Amino acid sequence: MFERIKTIFTTLKYTWKYSDTIASVLGHITRFPGVDNSEKLRTWLRPVMLDLSELTSLTKNTIDDAVTRAAIRIIDSNKSWDAVYALLMLTQDSMSNGAVKILTAEWHGDTFKSVHAIAEDVSTENPAVIIAAIGLIIQLIQLLRK
Repeated sequence: MFERIKTIFTTLKYTWKYSDTIASVLGHITRFPGVDNSEKLRTWLRPVMLDLSELTSLTKNTIDDAVTRAAIRIIDSNKSWDAVYALLMLTQDSMSNGAVKILTAEWHGDTFKSVHAIAEDVSTENPAVIIAAIGLIIQLIQLLRK
């Protein structure tokens, strides 16, 4: 019983404390520009990632902090952003109402080149962080398209 009350008050405390950040994220989500224009998408995505980075800093887990920081560095870099946008466009299927394409063998070479370009451009201690950051960006955009 006391544990539930403690959880409620803790939730309310964090909701109150970070209400501006939560409101900012929700505000950004309502202004999603779509994926047709790379620069509009990039301009929209950076403050969203900054807000998410602030929220991930609340957890004791440091992996999510590293992933969001890498995602911000990817967005800030012209070379890396171009590669991630190319990967995003590769996964989009305009013919089937927002479905995701299954990558076939002929695309694997281009995908590898894009990921390699990002890894060279955005340094991190663990290459898995780069892959997770790319996944975070693409997954967030795909979720908002639905």
